[in-house]
Amino acid sequence: PFYKTLTAHQGVDYTVSEGSRVFATADGRVSRVITQRTSSGNTVIINHGNGYETSYSHLGKIYVKQGQSVRRGDIGLSLAPHLHYEIIHNGMRIDPVHYFFMELDYKDYRKIIRIAQSGMQSFD
Repeated sequence: PFYKTLTAHQGVDYTVSEGSRVFATADGRVSRVITQRTSSGNTVIINHGNGYETSYSHLGKIYVKQGQSVRRGDIGLSLAPHLHYEIIHNGMRIDPVHYFFMELDYKDYRKIIRIAQSGMQSFD
């Protein structure tokens, strides 16, 4: 919607109320905290080992420091009216939708994949 053209958008956007807490999705160590002015806003990247990282962008406030260990479910990051979430494996961004629905049966999983591929959809 910003550029009036289709562009690649890696990751998933979640609409959340300003002031919402954002939780780490897996155990890891904070590898980067980015606060300089970029299109991604305040960003935290967590290294989970085995080549996996997660990225949390558009944060209002950051409550972790580089090098800090976090556990899944910790209030590792916080406060965003819009959270952009990415999964990175060996430096390549991969579609996070495949990691969200492990508890679904095959039929429901395929339905979610169709929704995700249709574009401009929200899982909120």
